[in-house]
Amino acid sequence: MKHRLLLPSLALGLLLAVAGTAGAAGLETMSYPDLQKLVAESKGKVVVVNFFASWCPPCREEVPGLINIRKSYGEDKFVLIGASMDEDEQALKKYMGEAGFNYPIVRSGADLAMAAGVRGIPHMLIFDAKGELAVNEAGFVPEDTLRRFLDKIMEL
Repeated sequence: MKHRLLLPSLALGLLLAVAGTAGAAGLETMSYPDLQKLVAESKGKVVVVNFFASWCPPCREEVPGLINIRKSYGEDKFVLIGASMDEDEQALKKYMGEAGFNYPIVRSGADLAMAAGVRGIPHMLIFDAKGELAVNEAGFVPEDTLRRFLDKIMEL
């Protein structure tokens, strides 16, 4: 996994307390300032933000691994959020019902995607326990690769 720092260093945030505007699917929309707040409130935890869409085959392949990872790490050490790039409300709702997400899903605000340098999906941001951006990775990340990296930065 390449380590690219395309965003300024951010503090970790409490992802479940995301402030934002409700999206058409009834989901919160995460903006860049929301991410900054989230990161600031979650120091001491590793935070992963996964940009995805329901229509994206590599994203669909990545989600089951993220669900497994969410089960493996305690909420006291790890926060995971899915940032949907979907424009089709019905397709997103349908996929959410099928996928069985065990982590919160928000809509990605345009400013968040731009600040993260998202040019394609899937795309993953990982902030370490100090709130510093450790990974800004474009493309599919296999579960075992992500798990090894998380263990390393959590010092497990």
